[in-house]
Amino acid sequence: MDGLFFLMLLLSFAPQPPMGLLVRTSTHTEFHAGGPGRTRVVAIDGPYSEVMGGHAETGRHQSFEKLTRSLDG
Repeated sequence: MDGLFFLMLLLSFAPQPPMGLLVRTSTHTEFHAGGPGRTRVVAIDGPYSEVMGGHAETGRHQSFEKLTRSLDG
């Protein structure tokens, strides 16, 4: 890993067939120092079906947009 690694989160979720999640999914998120006043975030999650993958991507983008707005004040 390059740079200073300062936090890693790993979450695991049981299957939820009514929501279209037929297998156990996980979310792996890393936060790295990216220079003065910057943070690099690496997020990996899944596995998702083709249909659920699009929803997951939309949710990730919305989450990062909310985080950006919160941090910008």
